[in-house]
Order: sequence, then structure tokens, then C-alpha cells
Amino acid sequence: MNNNALIKTKRLKLHFVIYSDIIGVSHTFETFKNDYKKLDIEVGKLTHTFEETLSYLIETPKSFKGSVKVLSDNCIFSIPLKEDDNQFRHGSREIGISLEYIGLFQYILAIKNYFLKGGAAIGLLSISDMIVMGPVLEVVGNIEKNSIYPSIFLDKSVIEILNKLLTNDIYKLTNLSSWILKDNKGNFFINYLFSVININPFNYSQNEERIDNYNYFECYPHCKIEILNHKNNIQNKLQIEKVMTKFVWLGHYHNYFCNNYFQGYPELVIHNEKLNQNYPKFFEFTSIL
Repeated sequence: MNNNALIKTKRLKLHFVIYSDIIGVSHTFETFKNDYKKLDIEVGKLTHTFEETLSYLIETPKSFKGSVKVLSDNCIFSIPLKEDDNQFRHGSREIGISLEYIGLFQYILAIKNYFLKGGAAIGLLSISDMIVMGPVLEVVGNIEKNSIYPSIFLDKSVIEILNKLLTNDIYKLTNLSSWILKDNKGNFFINYLFSVININPFNYSQNEERIDNYNYFECYPHCKIEILNHKNNIQNKLQIEKVMTKFVWLGHYHNYFCNNYFQGYPELVIHNEKLNQNYPKFFEFTSIL
């Protein structure tokens, strides 16, 4: 292909992009930089976890249709958006499936004690096997850089489209809004713990955000173990001074989710004085609308 043909090729396309960092990996690399054997073990654990998690997600019924690039402790997920107003508006189907996919990715890593922080935005991207380039990368990169807490925060470009979708009667019948929460500072983020409900064929009330009249954990006992793992992982992080502030926020999120969805299971809630000591006012998480 000559240079003129290359210039005329449309490379930049609209994508839903998520950029994330795994908290603590850089510290691990620094800790073991002079101990090859231990460093190799840690890299092996991380590599295995990523490969296992990504393989599982690709094999799910709603398999991921985008691209995943992993570079050390950073991940870039990119999903091309279709603009077909006859069926979907502004890539709504792709965004909805992607929220489920990224939420499940976060969830699986979190119960294995790997926590992500990052950003998600909609914008122009050019991607190939070798190169990822486009202005949307700066947007998601800045969100990740400026965020403190272990979560994937959403740019206004995502929120604007989701709000338009959720005013449509068709999308009001879906669980799209359940994947998004807002903290008391007005930050929207992916509600990844919703994965514990979404991955199982269980009927729950869309209007009343908790499960009634069923013993969910009798049907899915492994899910209770996973939520307890999430709780224990956060409690252990709260003992580390360097990351305590980050995980106080996550502890509030964990408790919010359990208090709303699993009210009959007080053992799932984190009881730690550091949550009250550092954040006397509880985070008022609300749905997107």
C-alpha cells in the first residue's frame, strides 16, 4: 500500500476504552528487584491470574468482542462502537456487554486480592496488533492518574450516553443502571460486585436493590465464599498504612453492596474502626439516574 492510500485509510474509530492499573504490583517489583527467584514467582502468579481470568471471560456466553492489551501492571480494553439507530444507539449494546465484562474482570481479580484502579471513556482510537493510539487514551490515562481509589471511574462521555439510553423505555427493562454507582463526591464508577448476582440465573427486583424471599447462598454457596474473600482482602489491606485510605473507600463500597443486596448476612459486612475514623459520613452511593 502506498503512502497516499495509508493516509486515506480511516484509522480512528469510536471506541469504549478502559485503562487500568493493578494496585501494588509496582511495589512488588521494587521489593523483589534484587531477588530473581522471588520476583519470578510473583510475575508467574500475576501472569497466570491474568491468563486464567481472561480465558474464562472469553469463553462466557456474552464473550468479549474487543481487544485487550496487557503491559506489566496496566491493562487497556477497547471495544469498537457501532452506530445503528435502527437497533442500538451509540453502541449501547457494546457498552452494556463491556460493563458486564469489565465488572466481572474486576470482580475475579478482587477476590484473588488484585485490585484495579482506572478510567473509562468513549472516544477516538486507532488499534492494531502492534500499535494503540488516539486521543481517548489521554482521557482514560488522566482519570487513572488522578484517581486514588480501587475502582474504574467513568468519564462524562460514558455517563452522557448511558443517561440517554436509560431514558428509553427499552433500556429501563435491562440491568444496565445496576452496573453504575456514584459516590458522595459525584464520581461514577463500575459496580463490579454486581457480578456476583449477574453471573447466576437468579431473579431479583430491579426496583428494589436487594434479594428477598430466597436463600441465595444456598443456591450458590461459592458466591458467599467469594464475597467473604473480598471482605477479608480489604480488611488485610486496611492494616497497611500506605494503602489504607484507598481501601477505606473500598470498604464502604463493599458494605454498601452487602447491606443493599444481602441484608440477611451481617457476617459479610466489614466492621473496622478505620472506616468510621477516616470517613465519619457514609458514602451515599446512588444509581445513575
